[in-house]
Amino acid sequence: RDIDFPPSSAVSDAGLLPRRLGVFPFDLSDALVVGQSKDLHLYEPRFHQLFDAAMEDHAGMVGMGLIAPSGIVSTVPLAQIETYTRLEAGIFATIRVVGRCSIVDLLDNFGKDGVPRPYLLVECTERADRIEAADVEKMDLTADAIENGFLELSRLEHKLGRETGGDVEKRGPPSVDANEEYHAAKTLALEASEHEGFVVRGEGAWVAKEEGDTRRSLHTLTAISWAALSTSGGKCGDKLMALDCEDLLERLHMALGILKERKKEVVAKLALAGLSLEDNENEEEN
Repeated sequence: RDIDFPPSSAVSDAGLLPRRLGVFPFDLSDALVVGQSKDLHLYEPRFHQLFDAAMEDHAGMVGMGLIAPSGIVSTVPLAQIETYTRLEAGIFATIRVVGRCSIVDLLDNFGKDGVPRPYLLVECTERADRIEAADVEKMDLTADAIENGFLELSRLEHKLGRETGGDVEKRGPPSVDANEEYHAAKTLALEASEHEGFVVRGEGAWVAKEEGDTRRSLHTLTAISWAALSTSGGKCGDKLMALDCEDLLERLHMALGILKERKKEVVAKLALAGLSLEDNENEEEN
């Protein structure tokens, strides 16, 4: 992705120069955050042209144009084409979100040779988180709360499923473990956000872990903020707000708030079933 979207971890407040990007149209409900992927079946000729242009001119990068009733959303998930296969039925591809862009301009519908272009091409700038150096400790504590929260949510969901014999959540079967799902999403977000940019402001700005430093790196904190929104509990509206948020601490708080709401739902179901929040073994000990 170095040709059109170089690693932006050193981006300054002045930002990056606008770059061109082909955009596939998606419904708002299809919004993805960093680390998430989507399988595509491209059978229309215009999308074949967009795909070929992305591979040839944009290092395999495409935008997910989220279409609202009022038009295209200005914040665009930036995705990389991971794998693809060409068959008679069309192109089958997998894209993974690795960042975000802001649309600066919609370009005209003509290519370099004057031939009409049947797909959307935009000028955009890659977005970067703005981080206050003084907030690093708060971010690390919030990340602790998120990771402990998923562990607790997993315990409560399994208790509900075990005691009631029903589905843990309407979103999926009891076999979906919230904590395992979160950590799998975190691994994907770590890989996808490797080159995601950030700007640290303030004195004593701390970017990477030093020897003996137990705090998480900004890269890990960023991945946690996305992973918490990538689980089955992540809703479209929450993802859209997160994509538009450039304050890492705020996005971590957003993820923690969503997790707390999800826990409240499970606690309410346990109460309706007349079950305590503690495991039976703990109850016997008490």
